[in-house]
Amino acid sequence: MNVTKFSMPQNLNELSTHERILRRTSEIIERNRQLTALNMIASSVSQSLNFNEILTTAIEHVLHLMEFEAGWIALLDRDCQCLLLNASQGLSEHATRLIERLNPDEAFIGTVARTGQPLIGEIPISSGDRVAEQFRREGFSFCVVIPLKAKGKTLGIMGLCCRRLRLVDRNSSDFLSSVGDVIGVAIENATLYRNIAQLAEQLKQQSDQLRASEHKYRSLIENAKDAVILIQDGRIQYANQSAADISGYTLDELYRLDDVLALLREQDREPMRQQCERLLQGGDAPTFDIVARRKDGQEVSLEVRGSLIEYNGQPAVQYIIRDVTEQKILREQVVRSEKMAALGQLISGVAHELNNPLTVMIGYSELLSMEKNLTGSVRQGLEVIQEAARRAGKIVQNLLTFARQHKAAHVSVNINELIERTVALREYELNVNDIEVVKELAPDLPQTVADPHQLQQVFLNLIMNAEQAMLEAHGRGRLMLRTRLKPPSPGTRSSSNPLIEITVADDGPGIPPENLHRIFEPFFTTKPVGKGTGLGLSVSHTIIQSHGGHIYVQSEPRRGATFIIELPIVQESVEQGEPKIELPPKRAASPKDVLIIDDEPGILNLLRQIVQDEGHHPETATSGAHALEKLRKKEYDLIFCDIKMPHMDGQELYREIKARNGALARKIIFVTGDVVSPQTREFLKQSNSRFLEKPFINEEVIRIIRNALADDS
Repeated sequence: MNVTKFSMPQNLNELSTHERILRRTSEIIERNRQLTALNMIASSVSQSLNFNEILTTAIEHVLHLMEFEAGWIALLDRDCQCLLLNASQGLSEHATRLIERLNPDEAFIGTVARTGQPLIGEIPISSGDRVAEQFRREGFSFCVVIPLKAKGKTLGIMGLCCRRLRLVDRNSSDFLSSVGDVIGVAIENATLYRNIAQLAEQLKQQSDQLRASEHKYRSLIENAKDAVILIQDGRIQYANQSAADISGYTLDELYRLDDVLALLREQDREPMRQQCERLLQGGDAPTFDIVARRKDGQEVSLEVRGSLIEYNGQPAVQYIIRDVTEQKILREQVVRSEKMAALGQLISGVAHELNNPLTVMIGYSELLSMEKNLTGSVRQGLEVIQEAARRAGKIVQNLLTFARQHKAAHVSVNINELIERTVALREYELNVNDIEVVKELAPDLPQTVADPHQLQQVFLNLIMNAEQAMLEAHGRGRLMLRTRLKPPSPGTRSSSNPLIEITVADDGPGIPPENLHRIFEPFFTTKPVGKGTGLGLSVSHTIIQSHGGHIYVQSEPRRGATFIIELPIVQESVEQGEPKIELPPKRAASPKDVLIIDDEPGILNLLRQIVQDEGHHPETATSGAHALEKLRKKEYDLIFCDIKMPHMDGQELYREIKARNGALARKIIFVTGDVVSPQTREFLKQSNSRFLEKPFINEEVIRIIRNALADDS
């Protein structure tokens, strides 16, 4: 039998050399395998720029090549300073949850992220490391954790686990570090790509938003109620439709203007030019008001806001312009209303103080006039006192009527009486200024439904304008006030009905022809600055129009001005004035108990005297509290009560009496010096009470006593 005999090495040196050759050959083969694997991993992860694909591919290849059973990749999140799990394979669900979001200080694997050095060896047995404990429970005993780096910066970690101990030599460690670097570079590239993609998407979104914003901005500007114009080198480069509507020019006409300042009043052009220069030089220019002249010559008040922008690569000024003509009118009306309200309060207080002494003067002069042994001169003097006091009372009443604020309340109005009351307000000034007032008031003029307070405002404005014009022209004048019933005129808008025509004519300088068509425009005035608002005639025009009427002017230079108002005759059921007091004949009856309540001793004593002379028993109280004390002790047949008293006024006292005795409250006669006050009028209307208006005459007191007692019987 042939036996193959193996020759033995001649000596140990030959064996050692042979082993070294085999080991070296094995190392070269392993190194080639690792390089091939590294190349494969690099090729795989470089084929995608998607984070999830890169990391999933990387973990699969490494596990396969290194023959590990489980692995994961977690990346550092700079915002939360923690490791976030991005890919895993071979781990249980519980283990995956533990390393899903991991603080680098909490587990043994976190040290790699902190130090940037690989970790190779047995999984530690530690009761304080939940990750290590879980890995051990799942049978893993050995792990390799390597940093994923790019440009020397740690981006995350990759971990590999197996259930048996492994020998990882230096070559394997270097290989794993190289794998970490390859994956790190791939991650960085993917991060850069993701950032670029996000930036590109942001740019696209911004571009889309910019286009949408431009479209929206253009749409807003085109449809804006405010005018928008863009000025460059003194010319309009862009204007929206509202600019054309406000100016009265077409857009083509605006673009052809050589100088945009030509649209403004002459006095506004230089301030506007300076404001434009400040903006072009980078300065601030606050919102300001100007007056522009429309194509038809009408002036409009504008609020202008300017800003510096770039147009075609050059600086330009964009103006946003708002027509505030109506707002200014309303603002002036509000200011005037506030002034009138304040004036009304002032006059109300003054009227109260004046009406009391006027009432006493009239009452006692009448009582004295009834004395039989008076001489003729004394009686005549008393009549003069009575007439002067009554005249003063009418003046106070006219002031109250004019100054009080009223809601639009249309009542039946006697136009002639309204004109007389208005003239009375200016009677002193007209006499002092040597202005003759000629009145031709038609006696058969019918009444019409209107707001007397608004019409009086119109009449007073026309009279004062005429007065000023005549004084400035020749220091005196002649004012004509005429009313007539104008018959129907064929061919006019009011051809089927007659009209009330009111004429206010002066012999002043007249109105220049070029101003006639603008005389009723808001803010138009020929008066010097500070002398007029330009609102009087505009407001008058609005008031007359609201009454369905017309107002127009006729004038020639040096021949005065004539304003003519035409009002329709409206007759319908309207709110009536104060109840009329009728005097019944005096009836024989037993004397009645009358309580008089007033804080003014003069009024108190006067009423007591009149009541006593009428044959009744008067008692007095100087306050509401005093009156309530008397009412608790005694019943009265009639009560006179002043409305305006300190502490407890007449209205409050009325409510107290009504709460205790409704029948007694109906026996109250109120005394007031201001029935023009809306609050007083409303109270008297709601309570349906009788009232005496100061200053009253004695006969009015007697009438109201007899009427009240007659109704009560």
